[in-house]
Amino acid sequence: MCDGTSRGNLAASLRRAAVDLSEVEAGLADLSTDDEIERVAKILDRIAEDATDGATILRVLIARRARERYPLPASALYDADSDNQVAPDARGNIS
Repeated sequence: MCDGTSRGNLAASLRRAAVDLSEVEAGLADLSTDDEIERVAKILDRIAEDATDGATILRVLIARRARERYPLPASALYDADSDNQVAPDARGNIS
């Protein structure tokens, strides 16, 4: 399940997108100048960014759930800096 922070971030992102969509709809009749068209285009860019942020929040949730269900064995750990597999030594330490 979504934690409170993720749920709050997702809800805020959706609210911003809904407000922006309403603004776009209200301004469609006034698209007579390049400036007005650019203003609406920027609003649509913000909506796309909010939608991408929302999708990222949900994908992080999926990844978190997968890690909780299926934790990686120590032999499958990778060094993020070198992208090499890291094996534990005899004492279980990762080098």
